[in-house]
Amino acid sequence: MNNQEVERMTKKSKVARAKQIAKAKQIAKAKAKRIAKAKRIAKAKRIAKAKRIAKAKRIAKAKRIAKAKRMAKRMAKRMAKRMAKRMAKRMAKRLTARRPSQIDARKRAASESLDRLASEFVHSRRNRTAAESARDEGIDRAERGAGEDWMLDAVLAVRIVAREHPTFTTDEVWAVLGRDPAIEGRAMGAVMRRAMGKGLILRTPETRKSLRVICHRRDLRVWRSLVCQRRTAKQRTP
Repeated sequence: MNNQEVERMTKKSKVARAKQIAKAKQIAKAKAKRIAKAKRIAKAKRIAKAKRIAKAKRIAKAKRIAKAKRMAKRMAKRMAKRMAKRMAKRMAKRLTARRPSQIDARKRAASESLDRLASEFVHSRRNRTAAESARDEGIDRAERGAGEDWMLDAVLAVRIVAREHPTFTTDEVWAVLGRDPAIEGRAMGAVMRRAMGKGLILRTPETRKSLRVICHRRDLRVWRSLVCQRRTAKQRTP
């Protein structure tokens, strides 16, 4: 073999060697990529697994806490029932353990208080009846002292006021009638009673303060007219 053939053979071997090295490098690079990808996948799996485990632990912890709360609530209810039963038993024992003398004393005190209230009620009824009879007697005496002529004029004044006012007091009647010093003021009670008997007015439970100076702002009975010709605001509205 000459020198040219040797060089050619050497050159071919170098090229083949370079190709083998390049191929080996490509294989190593691909293997390194596969290893890195496998590592990333394994790492992601580990992270996902850790997350699942942590989530399962949180759920289990929450369940344990909720169960413990339910158990505590049940125990509290049971304890409250037991305490209530115990307190009820103690109170029942205390009530039943009272001596008969104490019970009799309480009964006597209650009976005495009821008797006292009943006697006060009867006494007040008697006083009220006596006061009403005294009032009626005074009105009758004033009516006899006023005279029939004045009584007729007073009833006429009541009729005039009742035609103009749905409700009124004796102040309006005295304003129409005029005050006579010789006539006792209680005679007006007989006048109003006679007017009520004639169907002109009706007694109401209401009172108003008197506007006359001689009455010193005392309460006067309000009378409702049965012959009023003036229509009230309620009657005007359809």
